[in-house]
Amino acid sequence: MSNSSTAFHKIWIEQCAATEDIREQFGTKNALDYLIGEKLFTFVTASEQDPEFAAELPVFVAAIRRLFASREIREYLDHLERAKFLAPPEPEIEMDDEDEEVDDEPWPANPVLGATELLRFSRIRQLLQSQPCSGRAMAKPKKSPLREDRMCNPMPGDETVPLKLSARERELILKHTFADDELTGPLRVAPTSREAPVYYFPLDDLEALAGYVAAEANHAKDKKLQKELHRLFARMEAVLESHPDENDGPID
Repeated sequence: MSNSSTAFHKIWIEQCAATEDIREQFGTKNALDYLIGEKLFTFVTASEQDPEFAAELPVFVAAIRRLFASREIREYLDHLERAKFLAPPEPEIEMDDEDEEVDDEPWPANPVLGATELLRFSRIRQLLQSQPCSGRAMAKPKKSPLREDRMCNPMPGDETVPLKLSARERELILKHTFADDELTGPLRVAPTSREAPVYYFPLDDLEALAGYVAAEANHAKDKKLQKELHRLFARMEAVLESHPDENDGPID
């Protein structure tokens, strides 16, 4: 299991949380520039080389589509296309003064690089404007429908981790994080008793869920909400520490 800091290929979780602050302080245009114009482009580039980034990309895109209205995304992409990808090149400035310093080797125009960027932009437009679907459903096969009996009694052989949650803790995750529907699926089975129910998650899913909680705790403006999220994250982290990932090596 990784430490409490967000794994690099999951950095988009904190970036989405930061986007809300940017939109509130500087407006929607700046928030779109930050999350789509900068962070999503960087993430897509990384996903072309790294399978961990590629697996997270659909979930990142789904989070962006929850943050912004379809119209906002469409208008921003149209603006980006006109301003960056379809804009005519700037005219060269002639210099009359021979003594003025010039670069010995000016940076050459690279048509291959330009074509690659344009193709990447087209891919991003397709991802953001295609028909909505679950981010994790795109990244891996869809799970079978949830059954109430599996919430507290997982099938034999399932590699799951138990997590007891109060009604308030369940509400914190469902209403105050960007966790997608498939990840929070077990929580959407309503408890049938007054006792705090135990939910079962695959280890990777619980770690991802803890990352969402941590990101919201770091960016929550309400102090009471922030404390609740920090307490919840601490409990989730303790559960994860007691179930180390098999891929983690021994700690020296």
